[in-house]
Amino acid sequence: MTNSHLRHRLVHLCAALVLALIAVSALGSADDAQATAPTIKLRLHNSAHQEIGTAPLFPATPVHAWVRVRNASGGNAPGNVDFERWDNGTCAGSAAYVQADVALSNGVAESFTFTDKRQGDRSYRVHYDGAPGVDPAHSACLRFTIQKKLSPWSVGVFRSDGTGPVTHVDSGEAVHASVQFQRVGGRIPGGTVDFLRWDNGTCSGPAAFTQSHVNLVEGHASSFNFTGGPGVRGYVVRYHGDSNFVVRQSRCLRFEVDP
Repeated sequence: MTNSHLRHRLVHLCAALVLALIAVSALGSADDAQATAPTIKLRLHNSAHQEIGTAPLFPATPVHAWVRVRNASGGNAPGNVDFERWDNGTCAGSAAYVQADVALSNGVAESFTFTDKRQGDRSYRVHYDGAPGVDPAHSACLRFTIQKKLSPWSVGVFRSDGTGPVTHVDSGEAVHASVQFQRVGGRIPGGTVDFLRWDNGTCSGPAAFTQSHVNLVEGHASSFNFTGGPGVRGYVVRYHGDSNFVVRQSRCLRFEVDP
């Protein structure tokens, strides 16, 4: 083989190698182009695996994060996710806890149960690790709040037979203060209340009598009966709160004992 023929064959071989490299590069680019962003649906569930709305949660309510990951065509994505949880409502800073490499099953995964007695904002975020044809991605930040609640109540002054509420009674007629809480989220306030009584109608100055730490039973409590002479009196009901409900105090419950 002459030098001319050898040079000719080397040129052809180099050209073929260049074309092969271009083809491989194009194939890789095509594969990269096929990878698409997933759709990530992140929700908060209770222990019954029901979705929780945006209302604040009672302290120590068991919850967990639930996620579904779909590919661009709407199918269930394979692979793993990481559950990240923060002690703030914005997923800012370092996560307080990370549960890594949780396998998706039919595109769905759930985190461990989380329970916290502390009040304040919390948040979850999910990182999807990606799979062939599906890009890695983060979900949006899911904020939730742990908070003691205010229970509606009715307070008043009642006769000894339970009739009322009253603002006027006859001299010598026995009365008492009473409170009844309502249920909130299936729960009713517990703990204790104080009943304070004044010998004026503004509940100002030192109380004439205080009955402390009366136990609530199904959200209800009453003070001792009081029998007094003519004049204006007032009661205040003070609730100490419990693990689910906030402290609160009534207005002055003014009543008058007629001559």
